Amino acid sequence: MWLSLLLLPTLHLPVLQHTLDNGMEVILLVDRRAPLVATELTYRVGAAEDGIAVPGFSGTSGMAHFIEHLMFEGEYDSLLAEAGGESNAWTSHDWTTYTAAAPADALERLLYLESRRMAAPLAGVSDDDLENQIAVVLAERSLDRGGGRGGRALTESLYEHDHPLHAPVLGDPDAIGAIDRASVSAFLSAWYQPSGAVLVIGGDIDPAATLERVEHWFGPLPSAPLPERAAASTALPQTTPRRVLYENTLPTLTLAWPTIPRGHPDEPALDLLAEVISEHLDARVRAGRLDGGRAWTQNSRLGGRLVISASHLRRSSQALHRELRRALSAVAEGRVGTALLSTHQERWRMWYVRSAQSLEARVRMAAGCVRGGEVADCVEASIAAREAVTPEQLRVVHQRYLVPDRAVLLEVHPESRRSLPGAVEVDPL
Repeated sequence: MWLSLLLLPTLHLPVLQHTLDNGMEVILLVDRRAPLVATELTYRVGAAEDGIAVPGFSGTSGMAHFIEHLMFEGEYDSLLAEAGGESNAWTSHDWTTYTAAAPADALERLLYLESRRMAAPLAGVSDDDLENQIAVVLAERSLDRGGGRGGRALTESLYEHDHPLHAPVLGDPDAIGAIDRASVSAFLSAWYQPSGAVLVIGGDIDPAATLERVEHWFGPLPSAPLPERAAASTALPQTTPRRVLYENTLPTLTLAWPTIPRGHPDEPALDLLAEVISEHLDARVRAGRLDGGRAWTQNSRLGGRLVISASHLRRSSQALHRELRRALSAVAEGRVGTALLSTHQERWRMWYVRSAQSLEARVRMAAGCVRGGEVADCVEASIAAREAVTPEQLRVVHQRYLVPDRAVLLEVHPESRRSLPGAVEVDPL
């Protein structure tokens, strides 16, 4: 194991970190392989903060995500496209992030556009624009994007009503429909502060000259302290045991457990545990016993989960449940050897190394490190932590977190089965 790991490439990001006087963090990453630049601008606010009252805003489900959409009204996209650039954005429970990529000589315009959006986010945004984005977000919500009805059911079952992760990122339709300009302005004034922002710039840049331009565009912007962010108990939340839904999909059975927030010492072992379980489910797919199966982890600032899922067109929920239990039993019974674990550890490193060939991915990695409260060059340390996991640690975290009476069981059946005798939808929330 150790010899093979030593031969694999290490992954260090050549970054420079700087904090402006107004509190904005700046990360520069030089990559001159192509005349391109990529940026990520992250604000420390996400769906978990939707319910926090600030002056002029009493809390609205889906506000952080709605504002992400609204920030593309006005001239931002058209002015960036004129320079050959493109942009995107995403919102999670933890963050709101705006990304852009452009030719290197468009960096000045890109910085200007982002600084203008930070300084006056509603400039050029009309009431018609506001109504247009309400319609867009409601349409997105109705299409069940962001995990669909099953994904929302899983989240709601894992976390209690008062937990910040319970509410969906896309928000409640009634709340979205009631959003007005005053509440949007209050939310922006509270959270879209330089002191709550992290700007990562990567690509064909001169660090000193780039930092000078960042100071020029962002340095004069005033900043105020951020409101207190959402918090959650460190105790594992109560869960809702079983839900049954009918959707236009394959029959699918999902088991999920609440786990730990990002940065917890058990995170590396849980990540590898999911990889090993996925390997066993893949074997069941190859043997024709499943049409699909996988396991994954998801960790945020306020909590985490480990999820395993299996589907098959013609097998019952009971049969799918047995398949999931068989995949879990290999770890529970200590049947994961060093060789199998090493294979997954090497795959983990190689996935990061391959991903890092993309400039946007390198920028995203650096940004993710800083968002997680670590140094911007944390990727190698993160990989090494997973390479240090032992088979015994897998057994320990399995025993610690995958407790049967804490599992959420989600059954999703095709709509065609709703009319069959005995069919019933169990949706206690």
